[in-house]
Amino acid sequence: MPSDLPSDGSPFFAYGAALLTAMADRDRLVILRSLVDGEMSLNALSMLTGLGRLLCSQELATLQAAGLVHRRVERDTAYFSCRSEKVYKVLGALDEMEQKGA
Repeated sequence: MPSDLPSDGSPFFAYGAALLTAMADRDRLVILRSLVDGEMSLNALSMLTGLGRLLCSQELATLQAAGLVHRRVERDTAYFSCRSEKVYKVLGALDEMEQKGA
């Protein structure tokens, strides 16, 4: 193992596993990619992604519990946004890998 990696007992691995687990779902990645451009309502996200409202809501709850998505309510409408630099970095890395054919 390279010397610059944390030891097996490091919180680095637990944190990394939790972050990647929260993102390790096609529907959640579609939602996160959609939120990169800005805040969206549940209805708009559901229509844009093609996911049903219930499934979209469930996936948003998972992302919110992981701290990757923020929820704001205005009157009767819930709006969601992603302001996580970690998410942007992971999505950027995935884009780069896809472009390189990795």
